[in-house]
Amino acid sequence: MGEGEVPSYDDAMAERVRNKLKRAHSPHGNKDEPHSKEAKSSSKLDELKREARKLRKELTRKETAKEDIKISNDAPPESDALREYREEKAKYLSRGELKKLGLTKESRMLDKLSIFKEKLKQARKSVDDEEDPGNHEPSEDATNWLSHRLTFEDEKLAVAKDPNVKDIDTYDIYDPRNPLNKRRREKKSKKK
Repeated sequence: MGEGEVPSYDDAMAERVRNKLKRAHSPHGNKDEPHSKEAKSSSKLDELKREARKLRKELTRKETAKEDIKISNDAPPESDALREYREEKAKYLSRGELKKLGLTKESRMLDKLSIFKEKLKQARKSVDDEEDPGNHEPSEDATNWLSHRLTFEDEKLAVAKDPNVKDIDTYDIYDPRNPLNKRRREKKSKKK
């Protein structure tokens, strides 16, 4: 590496691990049992591994943060599609704020219903005011359908059929698979 170069992540980590291993293996006058030396060295290795993982995570976080900053600085001016997207997003987020304000679903629906009723009344008034018996051309107004009234012709009461009364139009229901019908057939065949 040159004087002005920044060490890479792998080089920096390798150098740190080398330094720690040198310190771990240098004699400090410890004259313990050989098993305790192995235990100490394995625990130091574990500790070094943990620290290496920790440093790796830290560096990756810093790198992603730098990339995010670069992306935000390099952002081109907003296009029409992006601006429309953000407006739509803000619109739907504001709907979520209504819920936070404490407006219940029921009260919002009742408000919408009252607004709709007012539209109906206004449409009927405008049709009653402008009504010409000979002029029934469809208008291109979006609220034209609001002015129509639903009317029914007077219908005579339909006669209900009584299932117990036998008529000419009544049919017998006969299912050959029915056990009762099977028994009747057997009785009839035995009588013959």
